[in-house]
Amino acid sequence: MNKYSFTTPDYTFSESGKMSFDRITKTAAQKAIAAGKTIAVAPCKMRPVSMWAGPCFVSLEHLKENYSYMPTAASTDLFEKFCNAFTYYNCNRETGNYIAFYSITEI
Repeated sequence: MNKYSFTTPDYTFSESGKMSFDRITKTAAQKAIAAGKTIAVAPCKMRPVSMWAGPCFVSLEHLKENYSYMPTAASTDLFEKFCNAFTYYNCNRETGNYIAFYSITEI
């Protein structure tokens, strides 16, 4: 995995100013979501700070709302359902064949 870090311009995504996106592994993303943090995902060839495609922000609440078909589904199952759906609909040869995960910090 390549280490990337992107910073947003002042006017996007956040009321308080700039945000920093640091690339993390899938395991670290899964742990962050289980801990209640919000992460960003994008296809691997797309920058999370771009005029062509922005990142998708994911949190545990988002996963429970949209991917819990069973009331007792664990957060790891919901995360895998999301990853499979995101890969199917957003990843291809042009944008990248897999997902890149980013941790978000406000500057």
